Amino acid sequence: MRSSSLLTPDEVAALLRVRRARVYSLVRDGLLPAVRIGRQVRVDGAVLERWVAAGGCGLGSIDDRGTKP
Repeated sequence: MRSSSLLTPDEVAALLRVRRARVYSLVRDGLLPAVRIGRQVRVDGAVLERWVAAGGCGLGSIDDRGTKP
């Protein structure tokens, strides 16, 4: 995965092999950590890698090192 850039929902969807609408749903529900830049949504590649490694759990379940507490 690309880990040093902000990814668009389309890029995240391609990496996770899900639909773009699913990415937006995960972000809206607070399960996928993301940042908003105006009206646009971006996902940090490094955070996405940690999120996947942690089994796709919510933001509160991943510490700064990307591990579960």
